[in-house]
Amino acid sequence: THLAGGGQPAEALDLLSALLAIAPEEAEADIWHEPKTRIQSHDYAGILRESIPHLADSGGFDALELFCALLATATEQRRGRNEENDYDDNSHYWRHNLDSYEVSMSREITNGLTTAVFQTGRKILEKDPTAMRRIVEKLDSKRWTIFQRIALHLLSEFDAPPQELVAQKLLDQSLLDGDTTRREYNLLAKAH
Repeated sequence: THLAGGGQPAEALDLLSALLAIAPEEAEADIWHEPKTRIQSHDYAGILRESIPHLADSGGFDALELFCALLATATEQRRGRNEENDYDDNSHYWRHNLDSYEVSMSREITNGLTTAVFQTGRKILEKDPTAMRRIVEKLDSKRWTIFQRIALHLLSEFDAPPQELVAQKLLDQSLLDGDTTRREYNLLAKAH
């Protein structure tokens, strides 16, 4: 937090990337588990809790990229091997509500990283509402449904998002039909 707050966000992100790296492992078929990290989960949660506000503010899109990469890796390990190319991560079970979760409430790594992505996207948009398209494109580039949920929620939360993005999401039948994305889809439909 000292590096990020002291005008050195790139150095802070490099350090955080090393500390929060997800340990590589071979995912087993149909086994759901938390990813392995170099540090214990309570320390991981503490680092996220302390660093998210500073890095979301000073790191911008670089912080969003780091947190997205970590969340994608964590979700892949949590989900297990997926030979059917089914990227429904069932995140509606392990993260029902995107905006009512604090990193300090859980030691769960995947939930903490979800908070990091969501809060970083939110912070970027508070500073620059025109960044919505770029954030949604970043989130859409990830294959897991947790990223789709975050994109839908951010689109529903901010005034005057690009209407073609809203229309694209609302016309996507898979988002309406998917159990995992239905809550955020409905939030977007009600907001727009």
